[in-house]
Amino acid sequence: MVIEDNLKIADRWTTKVNDKDVKAVLEISDLHVELVGPRAAVEGHDILRKWIEELDVHMETQHQYVKGMK
Repeated sequence: MVIEDNLKIADRWTTKVNDKDVKAVLEISDLHVELVGPRAAVEGHDILRKWIEELDVHMETQHQYVKGMK
């Protein structure tokens, strides 16, 4: 059940990011969420909010991996 719940949360997160629904994304993101890019890693809701607002792509999940999944 936990694995399925995690996958549903990940799908919801991606959908809400694509919708630019900042409030919904922040509600399901840890306060110390980390964004990692080619030049730096940053953390927190403030930077996540800014990233979503400036994002100009559509995210699409290709594969999902969860620790413990067979």
